[in-house]
Amino acid sequence: MKINRLELIEILEERISKSQTERQRRYEKAVQEYEAAEAEYFNRTRDAWMAFATTITEKIVKKEIIRQSDIPRALAHSWSSINVFEKTRPVAPVAESEFEAHLRALINVLNKTTDKEISTYSLEKMGFPLRRVLK
Repeated sequence: MKINRLELIEILEERISKSQTERQRRYEKAVQEYEAAEAEYFNRTRDAWMAFATTITEKIVKKEIIRQSDIPRALAHSWSSINVFEKTRPVAPVAESEFEAHLRALINVLNKTTDKEISTYSLEKMGFPLRRVLK
């Protein structure tokens, strides 16, 4: 099948834009979920951590050694509900995914081509995933 080169470039640029927008949306959603979990953890464990900090600070002020056995005692009955927050903040998305880089490379090839039309077969033979892009 032959396809107009300029129309294909337009389709590819639109596909790259959609991909980047979707990746940014997923990142922003992950950040929101992370921040909600962080806030819930803080609200749930704040009092226990404050009690722990107060108890340990008192030992430091009295110049007493803090032993391993002091930690569960300092946390008292809250020990089981005060686990450490272990989620990590989502990492910002990369500037361009591998798929987008392939599309950008195809655009570069198409920009160097002088033909008005190009065959999808020849592009796929060169390794460009047109079926995935054009769906």
